[in-house]
Amino acid sequence: MKKYSNIFLIGLLAFTLGMPIVRAENPLPEGTDSNTPIVTNEDATPGDIMQNAQEEIKVTRAEVEAQIEKIRDDAKQKISDLKINATKLKNKAKGVLAQARILGRENALERFDQAIEKVSGLKDKVNTQIEKMSAQKEGLDMKPAQDLIATADAKIIEAKSKVAEASKILSASSNDLTKDQKAELKILTKDAQAAISDAHKALMDAVQYLKSLNVVVNTPETPNQ
Repeated sequence: MKKYSNIFLIGLLAFTLGMPIVRAENPLPEGTDSNTPIVTNEDATPGDIMQNAQEEIKVTRAEVEAQIEKIRDDAKQKISDLKINATKLKNKAKGVLAQARILGRENALERFDQAIEKVSGLKDKVNTQIEKMSAQKEGLDMKPAQDLIATADAKIIEAKSKVAEASKILSASSNDLTKDQKAELKILTKDAQAAISDAHKALMDAVQYLKSLNVVVNTPETPNQ
């Protein structure tokens, strides 16, 4: 079903983050001709394979985030419209109640957005730290930290997806939620919270690993949860 498309893409992204991707051999890829040298699976070097994997991950991540962002933006617009419509209700008491309900939903979604933004900022700091340490001292094994960042990255996108799905439910109308909607929201919010927590833990593990390398550079501060 369509509403699960983002969850499927999250799974696909997690798979690409966990395994190198080699494109299937194509005798004549689009944009090439018979004189264009083609790197096939058989003669690809480890560097070629890694580059292909990194490019595939970037494309997949961008596609997923674009879809999530569109869902979230659409929901924000719908909530804005609901707020306006609530002020136009002839029954003033119902209008006030609808406005309060919409505001509560909007605030709840914004708190999730802020939590995701906070952990995303930490991820950027850890990435910067890896770059600084690698530049300062050659030969450091950064793969453990990079793997943890990849894990955090997938969890951040998962959290964004869950919040986007929740925003679709909360922006559908200003009416009371149905029993099924409440049950689905409970699952989505629980999953979003778990994904944010998992991302934070992976990043803290990355920070601890970087500290264990004993390279004297400034390390990211640990934010309070």
